[in-house]
Amino acid sequence: MTILAVSFTVSTSLWGWIALGVIVTALGLLIWAYARIKAWDMALRLAFVMKLLACLLLALCLAEPMFHRSRAKPGANAFAIVADNSQGMTIHDPGAENSRGEKMKDLLTPETALWLADLKDQFQVRQYSFDARLHRMSEVGDLTWAGQASAMYTALDTLNQRYQGRPMAGVLLFTDGNPTDFPSVQAKTQVPVYPVLNGADKKPRDLAVTHVSVTQTSFEDAPVTITADVAAFGYAGKTVIVTVTSEAGDRVSQESWDVQT
Repeated sequence: MTILAVSFTVSTSLWGWIALGVIVTALGLLIWAYARIKAWDMALRLAFVMKLLACLLLALCLAEPMFHRSRAKPGANAFAIVADNSQGMTIHDPGAENSRGEKMKDLLTPETALWLADLKDQFQVRQYSFDARLHRMSEVGDLTWAGQASAMYTALDTLNQRYQGRPMAGVLLFTDGNPTDFPSVQAKTQVPVYPVLNGADKKPRDLAVTHVSVTQTSFEDAPVTITADVAAFGYAGKTVIVTVTSEAGDRVSQESWDVQT
């Protein structure tokens, strides 16, 4: 991916090298001739400086320096806009009239987002949303904020694999900065990611299931073991009830958890 490339070159022709050698010799003779003068007055100093500048300018002209500046053709590189579509975006911050998702939608609406038109003039803009996984988004109206997860790192990994070897300038990530997954150790983002955080500076109280694993033996009547990692913020000293329900909504198991400080 190349947006702007700048280079500086000089002539490498045989005549250029010969002429440059002559100029260097002339400079040496000039310095040697003036070095023999015992008394220097203002006129001699001015003459020496003028001759020295003339030789340097002539050498520069014979070297034929060229300054090259190339810019990528508009639309040659892709730029991804990735928006959080999880239920967490329905949160209203204290004192806020609109939810986090509604604020984000205002930033992405073409009628009000003038920056979006400028971005489309320079890049192939691709819009995506993510919850448990990455989805292609045709317009901002596709955002429903009904996703039950905010797998931000998984979405970025998927996007990175999808555009592997293809020219991409960057990723504009709209999120509240509260993902439900963790970055993979092997994950390496090939393009710069520019996060646009939407939410209050003070983090609200939150409970999140960060990881779930299920194990079962091959025996028909063997019990199923469910292990879950739960993260809590703002619930220090409180007791949290964790309930496992079936697809029909029936309670299967329930455990209490005393959150430590």
